[in-house]
Amino acid sequence: MTAWAPTSETLWKTLEAAATSTGEIATLALGQIRRGSPMYIGLTKEGFRCLLIPLHEDEEAGIPIKTKSIASRTRSLAGPSGLTRYLEVLCLERGLNSRFGVIADDIVHAVEKEDEIHPSGAVLAVLARWRLLVTGSPRRLTEPELIGLWGELYVLGLLSALNRSAADIWRGPFREIHDFRNGDQLIEVKTGLYSSHDSIIVNGVEQLEELPGCRLALARVRIEKDSDGKSVADLFSAVAISWAASELTEKALGECGISRTALMSYEDSRYSLRELSLYEVGNGFPRITRGSFASGAVPAGTSALRYEVDLSLAAGQRVPHSFISTRLQEVLNA
Repeated sequence: MTAWAPTSETLWKTLEAAATSTGEIATLALGQIRRGSPMYIGLTKEGFRCLLIPLHEDEEAGIPIKTKSIASRTRSLAGPSGLTRYLEVLCLERGLNSRFGVIADDIVHAVEKEDEIHPSGAVLAVLARWRLLVTGSPRRLTEPELIGLWGELYVLGLLSALNRSAADIWRGPFREIHDFRNGDQLIEVKTGLYSSHDSIIVNGVEQLEELPGCRLALARVRIEKDSDGKSVADLFSAVAISWAASELTEKALGECGISRTALMSYEDSRYSLRELSLYEVGNGFPRITRGSFASGAVPAGTSALRYEVDLSLAAGQRVPHSFISTRLQEVLNA
């Protein structure tokens, strides 16, 4: 492996002065090879600096990146052996060109070092490190918050597998009462580490109370720590399968106080699914609602009601496992 010396600014200036044109982009090959094809720096017809990382024929583009200053997309370039697809990482602010050159150095090193990792993952990891350096350490999610986010992203993944536009019904991060809502269909997600006793903590009387004319389901996600399991970044990658889904999901993450690149800082926290259950929440389900009080409302002077539900007492409301997908499809069809 040949190290790329930190001379990127000289290379950019060489390219800007005189480079081989391939139509809409001028390129200059680097000494770094990824799986038999060279990496390039480039200059688009709009004057944006970019880094081009070769992709295999069967390799997906990965999660698209879109920030104020950096974006990614795919581009095909003609070469001696035909067209080659590249992951193109662009600097959208010329005032940051010199800094982008240093970031591009880091990306090239990361792609070289972790050849089996998808280039978009390497780019996200590098951007996360740089964001941390510039802005300082953001507030870390607590383990319960991280586990809760894992569960919501897991359920979002199930819904997205049925309908690629499912991201727009994820409402939990926007501090709405229920985690998912589509018309008159609601889903509340409760996630926790697996134990022999299955119970959930409910906050307030509204969380397990269906809205007028609506149907409410409870998704119970039980997980366990697993070094070979999935991280929240892995689950995000699974749902961000289009530009629209990516932008909607990133906006939701922002409401949680976490950016897409910051997800990479939780890579060591990995979990695997132990059990997924779905319950119909209605008559007979153990819960406290406003209707539980004689006055039809929480008594005056009381607040922050928090209680525990033993789900072994809700067996009659549990959806058969073979019908979970059908029930989720009903939510999407509303």
